[in-house]
Amino acid sequence: MKEVLKSIMGFVAIILVGLAGVTVSNVMKLGEMNALIITVDNVTSTR
Repeated sequence: MKEVLKSIMGFVAIILVGLAGVTVSNVMKLGEMNALIITVDNVTSTR
């Protein structure tokens, strides 16, 4: 029974790590998009 629990815990941990990775990468993409938009705004406003 303990072996089953261990394997379930490991599986859940892998899923959580994967979700965390996806979330972080999505946040990074959003940050990059915002930085791009801000840069474009600055360039257009200076002209």
